[in-house]
Amino acid sequence: VREKATGIAVDPNNQTLYITGYYENAATDNDIFLMKMDLEGNQQWLRTLSSAGSFDDEGNSVAVDAYGHVYVTGRTIGSLEGIPPGGHYDQFFAHYDTSGNLQFVRTFATDTQEEGYDIAAYGDCGAFIIGRNSSCDPSDPYADCFHVMRESSLNFTPTPVPPSPTPTPTPNCEPAEGFYAVNYVGGRTAYGVAVDSNLNSYVCGTDGLSVGDGFLASYDEDKQFRWRLSLGTNTLVGTDVARDDSDHIIVVGY
Repeated sequence: VREKATGIAVDPNNQTLYITGYYENAATDNDIFLMKMDLEGNQQWLRTLSSAGSFDDEGNSVAVDAYGHVYVTGRTIGSLEGIPPGGHYDQFFAHYDTSGNLQFVRTFATDTQEEGYDIAAYGDCGAFIIGRNSSCDPSDPYADCFHVMRESSLNFTPTPVPPSPTPTPTPNCEPAEGFYAVNYVGGRTAYGVAVDSNLNSYVCGTDGLSVGDGFLASYDEDKQFRWRLSLGTNTLVGTDVARDDSDHIIVVGY
């Protein structure tokens, strides 16, 4: 049996780690997993997610927000949680609470290929997701572009708690209509996303099919283009991006 971890996130509030990826089940198909661990490497819980039938489902990235909500994105090819599949691989978005209870699953599906590559959470029940989409050029089913999605239509409802010296509301995050807002961007593939305190997103990737013109681009909270920087030509790929507490943006790649 093969297992592969593809993403990790740290919850600084309760000192825990979340790891996602996929494993080979008895039918030699891949299923998604999400694992919670303490900082000493002790497993707290393990959750799996798979579509009906013999299909490959893979988790690619995980994020956790300030309230402990956990978000996973990746790809699925079957009926995940009863959601009808598209034409090929579909992007999925799953939301778990800190105890590992699945809150909901959403998919982004067309008759071509979609996949969620990276996800970045922000404080009030939200996440920015980037991924691959093969439907941007109807004349070329193999032409890729990337999309920027913001989980902006969640209902955020603080739940009252008993009085204390420093009362802290516990938010409930539930999906609302119009879950996805999509911004298609010319270019081949984006691999990494980060978000700053003003809800600006930063996306890195490449304009080539595999190795080409690496880029870093930024969008505002309404997914409107802000700026784009070239990381080089012909040989560079931006594979991930991060933001520090001073809003410095760091890109890695090859």
